[in-house]
Amino acid sequence: MIGVVIFLFGIIRTTVYNYQDISVISGITYWGSLVYISAGSLSVAAQNKLHLCVIGILGIFLVFSILQFIISICISGFACKATYNRDSTVVNVALNQVNDLQHASL
Repeated sequence: MIGVVIFLFGIIRTTVYNYQDISVISGITYWGSLVYISAGSLSVAAQNKLHLCVIGILGIFLVFSILQFIISICISGFACKATYNRDSTVVNVALNQVNDLQHASL
């Protein structure tokens, strides 16, 4: 049920808003929810009929789900830091400019 709701919110987010967000471009709302749905259905299938292939695929989906969770936590942390950063520090960049005429005469 959660995967279906995330999928439907992804469709709404893609069609309603006029700007292309990174989540819309990457398709996270689609493939993330489809992985969630397929992992849930394989869990039910593995519980009803134990088969090594189903259990193996379930393990792979578990790894993908954990990886997706870790990536989402990291991205939300960076977004929070970028949004609430109130320091207005100026970064000074010193360029080392080389005169091309001096090198051509050597």
